[in-house]
Amino acid sequence: MMILTRKNESRTAMDLVQITDENSRHPARRVLFELLLAIALSVGCWYTFFSMFPNPVDPIISVLLIAGLPVGLYFLCWNPFLGRFLTLCVFVLAAVFCAAAYKHVWNGLLVLTNNVIEILNDQIKAGLVSFEAAGDSVDWSTDVFLTMIPVILLTSMAIVHSIYHKEPLLGFIFTAFPVLLGLCMKIRPSIWLLILLLLSWTGLLVLSAVARPVSRKKNRPIYIQNSQNSMLPYLFLGITLVLLLGYVLLFSGDDYRPPQTVNEARDAVVAAQEHLRYSKLGGDEIDQLSEGDLTQSHPLAYTGNSVLTLTMENPQAMYLRGFTGGEFKEDQWEEAPEGAYGGQYAGLIESLMEEDFYPWVQQGRLYSMLQSAAAPSNVYVNNRNGSSRYLYLPYEAALSGDALPEKVNYKKDYGAFTKGLTGQRQYIFQTYPAIMNDYSEKGAAQWIGQLKASSGWEDYSKAEAVYRAYVYDTYLSVSNKDAAALGASGIERCEGKSIAYTLDYIRKNFEEEFTYNPQQQKAMKGKGQLDTFMNDSYSGNDMHFATAAALMFRKAGIPARYAEGYYLSPEYISDYLGMDHADVDVPDFLAHSWVEIYVDEIGWFPVEVVPGYYGTAKPQNPQPEEPEKLKEAKDETYENVVPEDSREREEKQETEKQMNSWPWFVLAAIALLILIYEAMGRQRIHKRLASFAAIHTDEQVYKMYAYAGRVMAFDGHPLPENPYDQLEELSTAYDAVTDITLAEFLRLVNRVRFSEGHLLEEEYETMNRYVRNLAKHVYGASKAGKKFLMKWVRFYI
Repeated sequence: MMILTRKNESRTAMDLVQITDENSRHPARRVLFELLLAIALSVGCWYTFFSMFPNPVDPIISVLLIAGLPVGLYFLCWNPFLGRFLTLCVFVLAAVFCAAAYKHVWNGLLVLTNNVIEILNDQIKAGLVSFEAAGDSVDWSTDVFLTMIPVILLTSMAIVHSIYHKEPLLGFIFTAFPVLLGLCMKIRPSIWLLILLLLSWTGLLVLSAVARPVSRKKNRPIYIQNSQNSMLPYLFLGITLVLLLGYVLLFSGDDYRPPQTVNEARDAVVAAQEHLRYSKLGGDEIDQLSEGDLTQSHPLAYTGNSVLTLTMENPQAMYLRGFTGGEFKEDQWEEAPEGAYGGQYAGLIESLMEEDFYPWVQQGRLYSMLQSAAAPSNVYVNNRNGSSRYLYLPYEAALSGDALPEKVNYKKDYGAFTKGLTGQRQYIFQTYPAIMNDYSEKGAAQWIGQLKASSGWEDYSKAEAVYRAYVYDTYLSVSNKDAAALGASGIERCEGKSIAYTLDYIRKNFEEEFTYNPQQQKAMKGKGQLDTFMNDSYSGNDMHFATAAALMFRKAGIPARYAEGYYLSPEYISDYLGMDHADVDVPDFLAHSWVEIYVDEIGWFPVEVVPGYYGTAKPQNPQPEEPEKLKEAKDETYENVVPEDSREREEKQETEKQMNSWPWFVLAAIALLILIYEAMGRQRIHKRLASFAAIHTDEQVYKMYAYAGRVMAFDGHPLPENPYDQLEELSTAYDAVTDITLAEFLRLVNRVRFSEGHLLEEEYETMNRYVRNLAKHVYGASKAGKKFLMKWVRFYI
């Protein structure tokens, strides 16, 4: 291999050539070391980035790109022409790639931008409109990957340039960026990848010191190198890099496994930005639970550092609720079941809030209705080290102070979230003394009896009945996989029985069969966390008990959710009882998980299932077991089902063959059915439009709403499951051409749906004009093809 050297010592500027010692006897060794160093720097840089900020790149393609590009660029440096202009060529190549695949690259940029917009809209209500990205989630993953190719190419060029021309500062700047970014956000990278990157930086410095002239004497370069031109620095660093690189690529793949979809990458980015926004980076380190993610459960190592400081009037025990999980899948609780706020329940929560019914502070409204209830007391909160995303409130909190709707974001029915870019760390709320510290049938009955005598009960009960129907449709789901994991608990015995009986059964089951262990390790790879807890280890921390109990309540027919926050128990608060004013410290060891169940007419109520957090009591109102004979009869019902006779299957196959022999007949029949369907549809749509103006019933309101949704979908603006999610976008598109705004149209619909009221004749006419003007506008603004579809296939919309 030819080694290029400086031939003209009198030149003042260094050429873009490989500089080495003229008497080097082992050039191939250094070339191999430089190739190894380029691969190690690229792998260390990108895989460290992946271990903190996942990216949707397939692992195999990831290795080829990240390790292959630096090798190819390194060898191109040896070309006499390309070596001088390679950097410029790479920039041109990246530009050509972006131009050739501009649709994919542009769509990938739109997807990434939409992720940022979604975050901003969700967290700070920015009101930004997302770009229209083509394709689905699979296409998006491909497009984002194609968008990353020029970025990886340019980074590889920077790494090769720093090695080939002995410019360690350039290589350090480019490869240190992901580590510095992660450290600033307090995201812990993989330790092995970090060691690999540190060792690569050391190798780059050694290479530059050995091979690059550090000064000149009589126009001759002086190298830091012994007279024997020893290869020991390269040999030592090379062997170490090979061993470490091999371990990283073969045995620590989980540390940098890129997710397979854009959604996974987006979730990781959301988690990172939430950590940056809501975690106090300069605060004390604390250990707390992982927001319902059992895959992140770990041996608890509490520091004793303060999370919250409460200045309380009349101190009392309370649950400070933060995160709640409504859907459990893949060993992780999510805030709400997918699609729960769409369909027949679209706009439900917003409609209830207009009536001052907020599920998050439902108990507070009940206390305010009781004349015998004590006055609420003030609580001042200083959130020192906890997440500033949540407004930690007790179940008995009143709708006042910083808990008012204009000051806090009550997101659907599953959270009280702070407003602002970085959340809120100081706030004040009012709370009532709790009537029940633990659930009891008698206490609940007495409470409801007192409430029914209050003046505000009628309005409250109407709203609560609407919300209760939603709760029972939403918070009883258990997947088949999780139901199988709960099979050994025998919870099916509690189906149809009272809350008190089911609660006592779960507590006794946990007390007799399970062990509370704050040092519980994660489940073995390939084994579910819930399954391990219920059927293998029989031990776990708060998260395991609360998760299992919430699902067991659901299996018994009782709506339940998982909840996390901080629990000020009666024992902990006992030192402050009787004081008019006290500063109560909330350290990280008060972090806790529990179950909240829905008690009819009262709302969400916290119950303890972790052994040691409750006093076991006898079951209340026990109900008899289902007779064994009846169970056997049910089993026989399924066992005696007669399978389909083989002769019937043969006759069915013969019939299908005969049908296949008459293709023209089938086509003619289909065409005739289409014509009949077309004629019936046209007649139906004309009758429907006529009925909008002639018939004034609640059913017509629903039909007008459905018709408006079909017209918008035909125009390319489909109504989401919850139209309030895109209210601004839809209003911008149609409010200018209709007599009333979309918000007013939805208000009239929700009034009929949730308030049991009837519209005035003028309001029916207003809604009729809205849908007719909407259809007229869509038809007039459409091109000839869409006009034909709308006119002749109109009933499809």
